[in-house]
Amino acid sequence: NNAETDYVGLFRSLSLDGAVENTGVINSYFNGNDKVGGVVGYNYRGTITNCYNTSDVNGVDCVGGVTSCNYSNCTITNCYSNNKVKAYGNFVGGIVGQTYGIINSCGNYGVIEASGNYVGGVVGKSTNTILNSYNLTSVNAEGEGIGGIVGQSGYANIVNCFNIGVVVGNTMVGGIVGDNLGVITNCYNIGKVSGTQNFVGSLIGRNAASLNPNFYLLASASCHALIQGAVGSEVNAFVTNQSVNATAFNSKFMIPSTRISGVEVDDFLEAL
Repeated sequence: NNAETDYVGLFRSLSLDGAVENTGVINSYFNGNDKVGGVVGYNYRGTITNCYNTSDVNGVDCVGGVTSCNYSNCTITNCYSNNKVKAYGNFVGGIVGQTYGIINSCGNYGVIEASGNYVGGVVGKSTNTILNSYNLTSVNAEGEGIGGIVGQSGYANIVNCFNIGVVVGNTMVGGIVGDNLGVITNCYNIGKVSGTQNFVGSLIGRNAASLNPNFYLLASASCHALIQGAVGSEVNAFVTNQSVNATAFNSKFMIPSTRISGVEVDDFLEAL
């Protein structure tokens, strides 16, 4: 609990072939500077599997509910975070702040607040694959590259992910990805998305890549009091997406539970 300390977590770091499995963190608190995570401070070359954190995490740069940074050839599988993640800098995520490795079957249930850029419900910035992952609560940041799943995708492959949380940022704000250079397939967003400037979209804030079929709630994004569509801005991109109304989501998509964080899904959709 020292705001000037780097590499803060239940485990400070994981090196080559290191592994943390079947571990939960509760009734604790993590406060540091750079590379702060609830389970592992910094995942250099290891694997994190079947782990969770319900303790608040505070830091400046590279802050995540489970781990701060996930290096190449690292994996995080079947993990979740149900805590508050708060950061004053960049690269902030409900599961991991920045990843070069694979994220599979992970979920965030906790609120995220950040002052900087590249903030996501699951990952702040990713350059690899994110599969079968989701965010259920609010992502509120002041900078650019803010997303319900990923803040910034640097050629990442994002598949079968969804967001139902409110996403708020400045510019490049999206229900799935804020700033996208990767491929997004079979993802959906029903959370409200808003930004104080431009490039705000129900799926993607700013897009410079191809999007395979994805789905979003009609009229769920706004900026400058103008309703945006699936994507706030296109740059040499090809997009195939569908908008659907709230009632269609009940029959079209598999929502993980009839009750999420104490809120009935039907009531949530009607409220939208």
